[in-house]
Amino acid sequence: METVTRRHKFGGKSGVTQQNATPSVIQCQNFLFDVINAADKSSSRDSRSHFARVYEAWFPPQDAAESFFQRAYYNDVRNWWREESVQIPEEEPDAQFGYHVITLRHKLRVIWALADCGNLAQAESYVHRILVWLSRCYSGPSDARIEGWRGRLFAAIGQLGWKLQRLKICRNPECANRYFFKETQIKFCSSECASNSERLRHLERERLKIPKSRLSSAGKRKISLAQQKRWQKYRASKKKGGGKVST
Repeated sequence: METVTRRHKFGGKSGVTQQNATPSVIQCQNFLFDVINAADKSSSRDSRSHFARVYEAWFPPQDAAESFFQRAYYNDVRNWWREESVQIPEEEPDAQFGYHVITLRHKLRVIWALADCGNLAQAESYVHRILVWLSRCYSGPSDARIEGWRGRLFAAIGQLGWKLQRLKICRNPECANRYFFKETQIKFCSSECASNSERLRHLERERLKIPKSRLSSAGKRKISLAQQKRWQKYRASKKKGGGKVST
């Protein structure tokens, strides 16, 4: 039985977000899943194309002249947004989104890791940081801040803030989508991952297996006789109404 909130199909033509449309809860959820699980870097060409098509309107327009500042900001995020329980690799930008996607992914993975280990207060503070950044990014003091991409990101991060207690990282090291919203499972995103992880643990135990006992036959016999004598004393004391038998 499925135990995790997975991505759903978008409603509407081709699943592309309309320019001025407010994203639904499901669309926000799918966006978070696809960003944090790196659908844009998927080995599947269809997955990469889907990400580029659907989420083009969820990020600021890419400007090559801003690449130096975007790179500097990404490095700052990598230096200051950290959680010891997870190692987040450095990524390279792409031509369509520049540093926007990989910067947000780093932030989301830190928040997910904090929530997964129970540090909800710190996770909430990082969600607030993203919201503050969204209110300031690419805008001046007098700007209305009503761009479509800004509104969609506000909606998605708002949904993230409501779901902090459900953020989990699958314990299956081979899981392709390790970041998920918990339903009933705690350690794994699905029953398939739970089974696969158990299989890997079994193989590791087999690889490291040592003899269950190094006792000789004489040693085992000696232990067995001692246990028999102890039980005989115990039964005898019970018949006499005695107390505990010392070991």
